[in-house]
Amino acid sequence: MNSAISDSVSTRVQHRIATNRSLDTLLGWSAEVADEEAAAGRKVIYAPCHSLRGAVSLRNWLLSHARRTLGESAPVDAPTLLSGAADTLIIADPGSADPASLHWLADLLSCVDVASETVATPPMPQLIVLVPSGSADEPKVQALLSRLNSLGSREERVSGRPGDPTLPAIEAEVGGLREKYGNLLSALALMPCPLSIGDVEQLAKDTRSGSGALAALTGGTLFRAVGDQVMPINAEVIRVLRERFSDDELRSGAEKLLGLIERDFEDLPDARVEALLYAGDPRRAVKLARTLFDQHVEDEHYEEALRIQRVAMQLGITLETGKHAEQVDRARLAAMCAATGQHKEAQALVDELSRNRDLFGTPAFIEWLALAARRLAMDTGFEPRSADSLMRR
Repeated sequence: MNSAISDSVSTRVQHRIATNRSLDTLLGWSAEVADEEAAAGRKVIYAPCHSLRGAVSLRNWLLSHARRTLGESAPVDAPTLLSGAADTLIIADPGSADPASLHWLADLLSCVDVASETVATPPMPQLIVLVPSGSADEPKVQALLSRLNSLGSREERVSGRPGDPTLPAIEAEVGGLREKYGNLLSALALMPCPLSIGDVEQLAKDTRSGSGALAALTGGTLFRAVGDQVMPINAEVIRVLRERFSDDELRSGAEKLLGLIERDFEDLPDARVEALLYAGDPRRAVKLARTLFDQHVEDEHYEEALRIQRVAMQLGITLETGKHAEQVDRARLAAMCAATGQHKEAQALVDELSRNRDLFGTPAFIEWLALAARRLAMDTGFEPRSADSLMRR
């Protein structure tokens, strides 16, 4: 990681990059920082990227949180929205975030910084980025930190020796807590984003888990409470939980979680898609997923559209209708992968799908496949004749 501090650039705030080999240590440190910020009267939005699952992207989480903070007075444009809703953005584990959201956030800060030299601009929040040492060399993390350094940032090495819990330790704790808190854990296995302490306490009540459930779950190797939010210690926790519970148990957990999500995350509809599917309501889930996919594509939020498509495919539903719905969905996937820079996967899909000449009479299939090929042609030099041929069909 480049730990240099960019003092040559005059910015309104100096961003902070906190590092430690343990994400758990960083979460504990950030909880103290968040409390200090709140005590000083500064508004904080906390975004634990490892806790954003399914169709929920980092960008959606930040904007949704900002809208909830400002209520009916929330502006539409992202710079003014974030400026009014937060003085500090704490981004935990950017290695778990989607690259498009990190790029969007860095672009947003850079554009406002450049514009501030000539016009009055809203003061942007200070970023505090929590970077576990193991993810510091990932290209998307390096790109974000490089942009922050260019805007003015300082690196802080957080003290603390304990490492993150190992996979066997997580599995052992799930096994130990399952008998008493299994119903609660099956609901938390499907949490699409951090939940408030009040929400987890309500889930504990709904699942008859007892008054000590919150302390039991956040005091071990599974979850942590940071401010008013409960989140897994790392991304492995949710994966282990989903593997340990049967489809019927997850369906029961989703049914309990769904009402809470619909009530508390009304302005984050992406959070409902996966819960609806697990809860056994595919009709509502598909209708919502189709609407959100089309909306994200129209807004050119391709990462969010890609997440919707992946969730649908993982759970065995199609967003397209008709005889060749599955293959059209794969063409959609190729187009969204190409649009978000996931060129290797997009290329493999285009190569495979282009052999299905019996589908060349299906307009939707050709449209999505052509979009994928054209984007690959622009970004990677993919054989342009193939792209041109598809676009002419």
